[in-house]
Amino acid sequence: MITSVLNTSFTLCQLYGLLLGVRLFPALTPLLVTGQSKSISSIFLRYLSTNIHIRQWFTGGSPFDHNSLCYRSLKAVRGLHLQVSKEMNQLSEGWKFTDGGDQKSNLWMSQYDMMSTQFAFVGLIAVFPKTVNFFYRC
Repeated sequence: MITSVLNTSFTLCQLYGLLLGVRLFPALTPLLVTGQSKSISSIFLRYLSTNIHIRQWFTGGSPFDHNSLCYRSLKAVRGLHLQVSKEMNQLSEGWKFTDGGDQKSNLWMSQYDMMSTQFAFVGLIAVFPKTVNFFYRC
């Protein structure tokens, strides 16, 4: 019973976090560039796939065992992120943005972007565990 409640809370927090990320962080641009988030149904399928990968990370064996489901999932997601990052950096080659008078090149999927994405998955649970019902009552 407790595991079921925590799994549900965890899944809902991931969904809420991802939806917040699209509104509050610069996460929408990579989603649009890939062309896989053109409709509500495609966004739903993308987030469902994301949730499946995350579950595999927690239940698919050791991330260090090359034969485990967890390792294969992590490797696949890392490859997708690398591919999108390279594509976005190539698209923005030559673009210059000003920051207080200084020009600098744009870097997509920076450490800040990755941190924002990680927050989408665990931030609400870490900051508001009781609000999202992710705690054990004795």
